[in-house]
Amino acid sequence: MTKTLLAILAHPDDESFGPGGTFAKYAREGVDVHICIATDGAAGSVTDGHEDARENLVEIRSAELDKATAILGVTLHKLNYRDSGYINDPANDHPDAFIQSDTAEAVGKVVALIRQIRPQVVVTHDETGGYYHPDHIRCWEITTQAFHAASDPNQYPAAGAPFKPTRLYYTAFSNRMVKIMTRIMRLRRQ
Repeated sequence: MTKTLLAILAHPDDESFGPGGTFAKYAREGVDVHICIATDGAAGSVTDGHEDARENLVEIRSAELDKATAILGVTLHKLNYRDSGYINDPANDHPDAFIQSDTAEAVGKVVALIRQIRPQVVVTHDETGGYYHPDHIRCWEITTQAFHAASDPNQYPAAGAPFKPTRLYYTAFSNRMVKIMTRIMRLRRQ
């Protein structure tokens, strides 16, 4: 039986930061690794001098994601929500933003993916989102609920046959990294 891992992450690039090496390692060892990205990256950062990229950011992030997942050797899935922004970002108010998504609908999408892929292991962000990013926290909420709902035949019956993954793991940042990221985010808001 092939071992299978499913990671549900918020943004294009979350598959590469932190857990990317782990995903590549397992894929090389023969584990069937699937990565599902919840958002399109529309509210992502653009480096100084490249503001012209803002209007094509979704396409740029999608192309980067395709290349990254090919390099990692994993299968890509997308939930196709709009990227929200950091805390207090106006992008959070967009009606299609991930943090505005209907919880039952979003959980249902992840339940369907779990039941289709049938992973032994599910991975997502931790409850703090690493650095309190609203999309990371939303991803944790949705994935944690879906992990438990996927095995219940009474929940989301149209989403396929029930399946119970063995383990749910969370990605995490070291305390040092959280302090650095918090400082950077504060500076960006000034």
